[in-house]
Amino acid sequence: MEPYGWSGTEMLARLSAGTDVVSILRHDYACDYFHYAADGMVLTAFDPSFPERRSGADTDRLAGLMREFGLPLEESSDEDWDQRYDDLSGHGLARMFAMAARLTGVTFTADLLDGPLLVGAIADLPPPQEPQPGKSLGALLEQLNAVSGPEPDHDAD
Repeated sequence: MEPYGWSGTEMLARLSAGTDVVSILRHDYACDYFHYAADGMVLTAFDPSFPERRSGADTDRLAGLMREFGLPLEESSDEDWDQRYDDLSGHGLARMFAMAARLTGVTFTADLLDGPLLVGAIADLPPPQEPQPGKSLGALLEQLNAVSGPEPDHDAD
């Protein structure tokens, strides 16, 4: 859960290295959003008001779960659009939390959200960079050391 920001959703691929991550973004003046990432890749992401407009590396990974929780994957007809939008915009957040509970095994309750939260800061790491043509290995190691600190001396006993 990330109150008041977008940083977590921008770092999901990196946070999900070796694990699965679910992110629910609730926003007062912009669209809500659901993200599911695994093993370093955002697989499925969508706005609950428009679940048919999914993005990610595997947009259908959660298709069955989305249908189960009332998030349709197909465009609606012009005649049904208003009713569908009202339903999705009014219930999309609850449906995303239900999906997250199924995916994580954690049921989100008022008690859970009212109690102490386990939190941690996400370091603002520079994005990974590809080696530049013409740069020596030594120059690349110096760049890496500048970001992460010097390598420990394993020979000193």
